[in-house]
Order: sequence, then structure tokens, then C-alpha cells
Amino acid sequence: MLRVAFLGAGSRYARPASSFGSLLLRRSLRVPRNVIPQRKSASAPAWPVRVGGRDDRQGHITVEPSEKEQQKGKYVVGGILAVCGVVFVGWKWAEQNYKEMRDGSGLWLMLRNFTSSSVNWREGRWWTLITPVFSHKDFPHILFNSIALWSFAPEVCAILGVRRFLLFFTAAGIAGNAASVAYHANWRFPVSSYGASGAALACVTLLACMVPSLRIGLFFIPMPAWAALGAVGAFDVYNSVSGKRIMGIDSIGHLAGNFAGLVGFVLLKRLRLR
Repeated sequence: MLRVAFLGAGSRYARPASSFGSLLLRRSLRVPRNVIPQRKSASAPAWPVRVGGRDDRQGHITVEPSEKEQQKGKYVVGGILAVCGVVFVGWKWAEQNYKEMRDGSGLWLMLRNFTSSSVNWREGRWWTLITPVFSHKDFPHILFNSIALWSFAPEVCAILGVRRFLLFFTAAGIAGNAASVAYHANWRFPVSSYGASGAALACVTLLACMVPSLRIGLFFIPMPAWAALGAVGAFDVYNSVSGKRIMGIDSIGHLAGNFAGLVGFVLLKRLRLR
């Protein structure tokens, strides 16, 4: 998620920062037994993964999303990335109009509808708590966030199922944008944010909680997921507390995404949704 000064159609924007690199995740996930919700009754809907194998000494079992659920996950996340692409084209169109004809109405339209800010909230544009998740203005920004989403989100969707995943993804996006709006509400100048990195971090956090042994690539360097999340979290805390706004990153949105992933994991264990 990026943070930019909300100074009007001709304002300068911060450069995007890289997000997570790629993840090669085996289709067979080892998840603690108490994470897998138990069927409450014979009529309860089935959990969209096949659970099998004996427990090992760490209390893990093998969870294998079916081929159908894996394919659904790819379709759903592909649809999300397609929406991101359409919004990205909208930003480029608005920029081109401003450069060629000095017409800032397109940029103003994008700022008012595809960025989260206290200004948008006070003026009643409640939909900007979710639309900025699909909003990326610069190519490196959309590229790295797309890599992160494609690496993690299909697995989460395959495990949770489409409806639960969309609920989780939407809630994580709203949490990141709401936290950003609240944090910047009393700043001396209006600030707006956009990007899918908060929702992507929620997916990573949920997976890391479900699969403690998970290894991912942070800037394409393999390491345990907990170490990558810890490193990114430490940077985000420093960036938020210091107020330096390194590379224009909205670290509050990132931290809210991490928190949403933790809450999702706790609810998954407590509600026993099967």
C-alpha cells in the first residue's frame, strides 16, 4: 500500500516499493490438527480440502486442496488481478490526459474514488475503504503486488473456499484502508493511500499461522515465513513510528493487513467453520 499527498490532480506521487517476491508452495500443506475445523453435523457444508494421513509428532496433518479448489483459487485471484489491471489502465489514461491536455479531471476522479483518505471518508465516499485495494498507479507497484497475490492468495482461496476467501480478502482490505484513514486523520496535510499489499500480507500471515514450517521468498531470498513477516513488520513499525515515510510506503496499512491475517486465523480456529 502506498501513501501519497492528496494535494489535487497535479500533485506528485511517491514511488512504489517492492512487495514480497515469489512463493513456491507445495500443494500438500502440513497444518496443525486443531486448525482444521471439525464437521458439526452431517448436514454441515464440506470443508474444501481433503484431510488425510496420520498425525506426526508435532501434531500436524496433511491438507491437500482438491484440484478443483486449486483451480477455483486461480480463477478468483486472476479475476482480482484483472480488476487491478483495469484500474491501472484508468490511472494511465488520467495521467495521459493531464500531460497532453492539462486536463486534471481524470486524476481527480481516480483520487476521489480509488484512494483511501480522511478527505474521501469525510465527504461520504465510503466505497474508498475497499476500491483502493485494486488501485495501482505505477507499473512496479502493480507488478510486485500481483506477484505477491498470485503467490499466496490462490492457496488461501483453495483452503478457505471461494466465499470465505472473498470475505477474508475484503475484510483485510477494509481493515488496511480504515487503519490508514484513522492514522492520517489529524496530519497537517491530507494523505491518501492505495494498493493491494495489505490484503496480500493478510494472506501471507494466515498461511504462516496455518503452516509454521512454510518458507517463502522475500525479494526472492528463501527464508521461513515467520522471519520474512518479522522483517517486514519491523520495518513497518519503524516507518510508522519515525514518520519518515520511506519510499512513500503506508506501513500502517501493512500492519493492519498482518493483524487481519492473525484475526482470520483465530476465527478459523474458534468458529470451526465446517
